[in-house]
Amino acid sequence: MLSIGDTLLLETVSDDGKKQVFRSKVLDIKDKSFLIGPPIKEASNRTEPIILEHTLFSAQFVAKNQKVFQFNTKVLKKNLEKITTFEMELPKEEGFVPIQRRSFIRINTQLKVKVFSLNNEFSPFDTYTTNISAGGLKLVLPDEILLEKAQTLICSFVLPLQDDSVYVRQLCKVVRITDHISKRYASLKFEQINETDRQSIIRYCFERQLALRKKGF
Repeated sequence: MLSIGDTLLLETVSDDGKKQVFRSKVLDIKDKSFLIGPPIKEASNRTEPIILEHTLFSAQFVAKNQKVFQFNTKVLKKNLEKITTFEMELPKEEGFVPIQRRSFIRINTQLKVKVFSLNNEFSPFDTYTTNISAGGLKLVLPDEILLEKAQTLICSFVLPLQDDSVYVRQLCKVVRITDHISKRYASLKFEQINETDRQSIIRYCFERQLALRKKGF
């Protein structure tokens, strides 16, 4: 499930509601624990070596099968050697929980999209997204394109993942048309999305979120 080299998002678990988010990488895996390097604090983008033993975290990561999992862990021990590492508690297999639809990450991003009509109601057109999640996306509509709520269409786009690019062609339904200043937008919901495409989109959103946080956004 968890593999060496996986990037973790670590959110502190506390009763006072003051949560902190870190990121780190898995350096080694043992029978009941795993090692990570000094976590980087998202708020400052700096290494945070001062984390106490028994600190509780809720962790998220993208597995090799491209699914996003969440699990609970805690700091067991801090190792002070040439490279400072933290030994973390490794849960049993049932402790890894796949992220459900209600937890889908929605991120702002501009992806080029080709839109096709199912019933020749319009000619194919090119546009781009303003945001995307595994549940749907939001498009900028060209001036000459008129879509209606509940209209069904096909969107094709490429997800630029870290180690590859994934082509997605997905049936969508218009759920909302909005106007803002001089532009019109269409919010679309994915219809009958397959698990492979859904997990690819989740992975893209996860990687994009990490990249933005690394840049300080």
